Amino acid sequence: MAFRRSSGAVGRIQPKSSDPEAKIARMYSLREPLPSEVAAHAAGPFGGYRSFPVFSAPWLRGRCVIFVPLGAGLGLVQAMLIGVGIQDTKLGWETAAVGVPIWVVVAAGGPAMATFARHHLPPAKLTVTIAIGLGLLVSYLGQHLAELYQQATILPRYMALFNFDPSTWPHPSLAFIWGIRCWQFIVIAFFGGGFALVAFSSMRVVRRS
Repeated sequence: MAFRRSSGAVGRIQPKSSDPEAKIARMYSLREPLPSEVAAHAAGPFGGYRSFPVFSAPWLRGRCVIFVPLGAGLGLVQAMLIGVGIQDTKLGWETAAVGVPIWVVVAAGGPAMATFARHHLPPAKLTVTIAIGLGLLVSYLGQHLAELYQQATILPRYMALFNFDPSTWPHPSLAFIWGIRCWQFIVIAFFGGGFALVAFSSMRVVRRS
């Protein structure tokens, strides 16, 4: 009896045709640009990474080139303003040493974990969502550590410099606190891949006519 050699790679299990993620995997490679009818709004000097599948390795590299320097720049600006405001260069550099790594983690942590999940941990819809959630949690932890540093190191310096008495300052309202937290969530979701997760979750397969 003659055996016919399979055209696929040895040991590779072909996915079932009824699996939507398997259909996408067969149609579009995670390492190649998407067809023009699928990669919408990918034009422009900063949109090249969006021509690749969301949470693919090329997508992550292109996104990090943009978002990591942007996040690090925000950390440097914050540190510069603090150093100039208090007139303490050493404190400015210390603030940068704390803030810049946190912003880098915010910009790259969640997307990096989600990219690993999409490439290696099926089903991608579930694992990518969990990875972004973990990334947001780590980002919030980093922001909390930054707040603790500010309360312990920066805030006392401001109070001493401007003769500020905390007891005379009115307690912030609940609406103000929620407003600050909502703004933090929007910023962290933007940098941490939350908006990309929305695009990934609503991804549809567009077939050629």
